[in-house]
Amino acid sequence: MKDQVTKRQHWNPRMHLKHFAINGKIYIYDKKTMKAKLISIEDAAVGKWFYDMDNRIENILSEIESKVDKIFSKIIKTDDINNLTIEERENLNKFMVLQDYRTPHSRDQYVIIYKESLKVFINAMKDGEIDEKLIPDGNLKELLRNMPPSKENFIKFLQVLKDNPRFFDEFNKDSAIRVTNMVLRGFLPSGIELFSKLKLRLFKNSSTIDFYTSDHPLCRYNLYMMDYFGHITSSGIGYDSKGIQFFYPLTPKLCLVFEDAVTYNMYEDVSIGDHKFVEFVNARLIQNSKQWIYSQNDDFIFPDEYLQEYPHFKNADILFGLWKIPENDFERAVWERFYGKEAKRKLKNYLDNLIRNGATEQEIEKIQIKYDLEYKEGLEKGIRDQSEFI
Repeated sequence: MKDQVTKRQHWNPRMHLKHFAINGKIYIYDKKTMKAKLISIEDAAVGKWFYDMDNRIENILSEIESKVDKIFSKIIKTDDINNLTIEERENLNKFMVLQDYRTPHSRDQYVIIYKESLKVFINAMKDGEIDEKLIPDGNLKELLRNMPPSKENFIKFLQVLKDNPRFFDEFNKDSAIRVTNMVLRGFLPSGIELFSKLKLRLFKNSSTIDFYTSDHPLCRYNLYMMDYFGHITSSGIGYDSKGIQFFYPLTPKLCLVFEDAVTYNMYEDVSIGDHKFVEFVNARLIQNSKQWIYSQNDDFIFPDEYLQEYPHFKNADILFGLWKIPENDFERAVWERFYGKEAKRKLKNYLDNLIRNGATEQEIEKIQIKYDLEYKEGLEKGIRDQSEFI
């Protein structure tokens, strides 16, 4: 029996990027090298990461993109969102969820989320039971409490993951790809249902600088959590999280915002975005992107300065770009310990040695993700007890 042939599905950015291009060309900025160049949007980087056996995903994406392209044009022409029909808003919501799931960065981020979530359960296991006191309030505790009698099987499964690190890594990777494809194929509609409850707003850019866009243009934030806790955890970035926000630059002068309708119910549907707001959104794009920032103009002074101040955001494996930014001497010391010149040299030498001894690209990627998670854990541990960590 012949092996089945798989077909790579592409993320096609041209529908979105054309609103940032001039004569079909756009400036692209590589945040890893901090270099920029002018390219055709036909040559813009595309992500290739999920398998589409029957072209069903491709057909779904093609159909919804055609509809949303007209919706974008309508918003751009009228500078308004209040004239959208119910059907147009539904298609816009569906597109945003598909956009959120379909990029390469999403898969990488969901791998990390799976790992972190399962680690919480594994660390809470004691004598064949899960200690609920060790599970933080929120979605994970709700999941545990609503679990059917198969909870015993779940605990056995956690023990397998705990005893077999290699299987643990493979399971997380496969699960992220499987869940993402299920969402794209429409098998898991809950994401769209939750996203549709968010309030839609439109910001008009009144400043002299432009909105950028990126290889992951729908970027998340949670101003509520940042204001109250000083950082944003994975429990604060879900579609139903209190204070969740999504920013989607539509053109250099327009930005769509989807946000928790309860937390931010006092704001107007159409607002003016000043210089500070535009830089705020551009910072989120830098944080949330995997590698590429796009602009209508060859002006990347802001990302240059931002990445010089916060170089850890060059790393695409930071969970949605929402880890706490180093703000004091202690936090910078933790950053230097993991990402300073000497630390980077040692890590590079270690990885080079693994490659020479036959390590695969996937194995190297896992080590790098683990390294970044150790930085996060070290930072959190140090915040609790700085004298113990340093």
